[in-house]
Amino acid sequence: MEPDSPESFDDPALKAAVRRVWRAEQTPLALRQRIAAADQPRRSAFSATTPRVRFRGVPFRLAVAAVLIVGSGLIAFHFIAPRPGQTLPNSLPVSLASDLVFRHDSCSQAPDHHMPGLPRQDFARIASDLKWRVGITVLSGPLKGNNLVFEGASLCPVGKVNSAHLLYKGANQEAVSLFSLPASVVPAGANDASYETVAAGHPISGFVHDGGFYCMVGSGASPLVSLDQIRGLLGQLKPQFVAPRATVALAAP
Repeated sequence: MEPDSPESFDDPALKAAVRRVWRAEQTPLALRQRIAAADQPRRSAFSATTPRVRFRGVPFRLAVAAVLIVGSGLIAFHFIAPRPGQTLPNSLPVSLASDLVFRHDSCSQAPDHHMPGLPRQDFARIASDLKWRVGITVLSGPLKGNNLVFEGASLCPVGKVNSAHLLYKGANQEAVSLFSLPASVVPAGANDASYETVAAGHPISGFVHDGGFYCMVGSGASPLVSLDQIRGLLGQLKPQFVAPRATVALAAP
């Protein structure tokens, strides 16, 4: 073996002895303390001048919530915003919607909803006779392409205002009311503006035209009285006053 050659260090026993010595060797305590003391000012300066970003706690959760709310609002606006040539229905006043539902439910349970002296099948006469009682043109007519049967017409209060009220019923306890009211029930309602909502499970669709507010209210479990169907039924009679205008339905409050 040549002692001056690094490649000649092949004694296993000597290698094991060197490993044991080096494994046990440690930096002296005094030197380790001096190194730690010298490093401390650097750590302190870094901590004092470097901002920390916290990803937990209430502030972070509020920030995330704000981002989600703004994002949701932008998404909702994207889907609700009208397309060219379409208009969004307005929100019906809550008190008016409640009064319409109350009158609809009360009259649909009456054994006979027809004013004495009014013809039962002459819708032109019904509209003419009720017009002078409510002071506006009355919307009146049969509803085609469905199982709704005309039950009668009468002068009925909606809140504190009189209405011309036509009632239709179906074979499965469906009920649909057609109301003609003064436009004052929807303050600042623009001419031909549309209104839609669902109140207490009752779909309501209506529009303003020449001083009158005309709307339908539905009840029952049948698809016949969904908001889409009520809007379609009202659309059958709307051409008596104004050409139909496309609308985008709002979600229920």
